[in-house]
Amino acid sequence: MQYLLLSILTSTALVVILKYFSTFNINTFQAIVFNYFVCAGLGILISDTTPLFSTQIVHQPWFYAALILGCCFIGLFNLMGWTAQQFGLTAVSVSTKLSLIIP
Repeated sequence: MQYLLLSILTSTALVVILKYFSTFNINTFQAIVFNYFVCAGLGILISDTTPLFSTQIVHQPWFYAALILGCCFIGLFNLMGWTAQQFGLTAVSVSTKLSLIIP
């Protein structure tokens, strides 16, 4: 139950943050891409395993699927940010909650 509440709270916080990007004149796409680099850097710092180098990563069987998934996430977050800025928090919040319920 606590994981469900945490998921709802973080998805709602994400929508609120995306809404305020337009208020503070922050480019949504640049913020999302910057977030990817910050998350990757923190993941490498926190991880107990040795990081793979870029030449090793390209040859992994999961690389292209991960690349496609990352592009889809960037597109989804851009769409969420645009929707929050154009139509408000209610439309995005309802669609996000529905995406948690439907699966």
